Amino acid sequence: MKAFFIGILLSSTILYSQSAPSLKKLFKEAFGQEVSIGQKQIHLTASEKKALEKEAKTKIDSSNIRFYVIQKGKNIEGYGVLLIQRIRTKKAVILYLIDKEIKLKNIEILAFHEPSEYKPYPKWKEAFVGKGIEDKLKTGYAIPNISGATLSARAITNASRIALSIVRKER
Repeated sequence: MKAFFIGILLSSTILYSQSAPSLKKLFKEAFGQEVSIGQKQIHLTASEKKALEKEAKTKIDSSNIRFYVIQKGKNIEGYGVLLIQRIRTKKAVILYLIDKEIKLKNIEILAFHEPSEYKPYPKWKEAFVGKGIEDKLKTGYAIPNISGATLSARAITNASRIALSIVRKER
């Protein structure tokens, strides 16, 4: 039942986002037009959640995560992890696109319910490209901080480590 409600929350969040692009379109732009996209819902057990939090060095807000595998034929080209992340008081829906070497390829903010001045600008997200979990993904280190949007930068950066950890676990 809990997974059902989280699914409804995720669906409604994406539907009500005014500029939410199609997930299929985002995957095809990142990995090529001829890819196929498989998806599954992951429900983390308490022990899995604890182990991922330890690896990602951050708290995971939800035990339910949408996971995508992007393939060309039988070859895996990459992964997608859709996370709902609390920024300040409201939530954001963020898609992390990760290549087959488990490096970040792109980050798409699909829904952002905080005031728009707290939303990171597109150029900032480029700092994530090519980074993996071993790259000390922390604001102020490998990822620049955003003056006036520190909590957004920190939440998105922390969630990037969660996404990378999930891909390492699931592949």
